[in-house]
Amino acid sequence: METPVWLVNQSRQPLIITARGGAATVVVDTVAAADSAFVRINTRALTLELSARTSGGVAMGTVVLPMDSEPRRAAFPH
Repeated sequence: METPVWLVNQSRQPLIITARGGAATVVVDTVAAADSAFVRINTRALTLELSARTSGGVAMGTVVLPMDSEPRRAAFPH
């Protein structure tokens, strides 16, 4: 299933966004400070956990999204 997702960085630092929807965690994108990125995520998982961290490893939040064809928004930190 492919789901369009807006990744929104509401912080003053670049964020590394990762996704986990099954056995592996993958990097989705790096979003510049106070910026956003549009991605299409294709997975068989019914839900997807998106996590954000700084380049220094500071966690900036986690969002769990249902994976369907509806556009989604994930904002960090939250």
